[in-house]
Order: sequence, then structure tokens, then C-alpha cells
Amino acid sequence: AELLHGNLREGRTAPPNTIFLSANHAKRHGRTAFVYNGVEPTEFVYRREKTNYDLFLGRLHSVKGYRWAIQGARRTGRKLVIAGGWRLSLRRGLRYVGSVAGRRKAELLAGAACLWMPALWDEPFGLTLVEAMMSGTAVLGTRRGALPEVVSVEVGTLGDTLDELVELRNSIQQIDPQACRSRAERWFSHTQMAEQYLRMY
Repeated sequence: AELLHGNLREGRTAPPNTIFLSANHAKRHGRTAFVYNGVEPTEFVYRREKTNYDLFLGRLHSVKGYRWAIQGARRTGRKLVIAGGWRLSLRRGLRYVGSVAGRRKAELLAGAACLWMPALWDEPFGLTLVEAMMSGTAVLGTRRGALPEVVSVEVGTLGDTLDELVELRNSIQQIDPQACRSRAERWFSHTQMAEQYLRMY
């Protein structure tokens, strides 16, 4: 059996043993077999008392109705919290994945050929730089704020203009991932941070 998460384009039919997500989903595809999606109850918090906002949670695509939610909240005088990724229309070679954390973030950092950090303000630190280095990923950034302190020549390269960064991009391939990891462990680990705080106190 196959599970169908979305809707098929008009004129297309699902394989015979397809399982749908609801009765309506199945019916619209000329079928009857469905299983509702489920979640782990302990991953959620039950609370009787609510706060003073409404919520939109989902992809910010017109078909999801977020514009109606915004208009509805405005007309009813409600605060609205919008949570979800923006499904951008981008050219080939670009992909938007929304907010990431945990394992997904770690996988993206580890798999990247380099981290672009073209800061256009004076970055107070730049935690992403360290996260990339810890992942063995080189950094390509600007010379703003703390970047020159964090990004040494063995772990990345810095420039002042976009043209410069474009030119420097190829040199990133020569950087050793182990050098990135070693620098991050040596200077930017949680134990190093704790030791430095203790020293300050």
C-alpha cells in the first residue's frame, strides 16, 4: 500500500492500494481507504487557560488561507501569531527550508560545502560560524564585527564586497574540515565558554 500526502493533479490516478489521509481526501480521488494522521500526545501541552492571541500555523502559501486569517484577526480585533515557513518561488538551485533546529539543522550544517555569512552589520559574535566550524564546514563571510576574531584563515575566508566574496568562494574548497572542527573545539566549546565565565567571575 502507498500513502498519498498531497492531492494528485487532475487527470492522474493513484495506484490501486493507495491509503488517503481522510474520507474526503479518498472520496475526491474516487476511493474509500483512509487513515487519519496521528501525533504523540506527550509532545503537546494541555492547557485550559488560553492567552490573548490567535495562531496561524502552516506554510505561508495562498492555498493555506493565511491571508484570510490575517484579515479575520484584524476584523475581530485579535492578535495573530503566524508560525510557518514561507514557500518562496525561487530560481533553480535555490531551496528554502524554513526554520530548522536539532538534527535537521545539524545535517544541513554538516553537509554544506561552506557557510555564507555576509554580515552587513557589526555581528556581536555569530554563533552560526561556530556551529558550521564544529560541523567541519568552512565559512565565507565579511569582515564585520566579530567575524575576523572567529574566522581564522585555516577555517574560512573573509571579504568586504560581494564581488570579493564571489571571487573567494573557490578557495573555500582547499580548507580542511578537521581544521574547522579543531578550532571550534579549542576555542568555542561549551566547556571553554564555562571556563572563561568562571575566570571572569
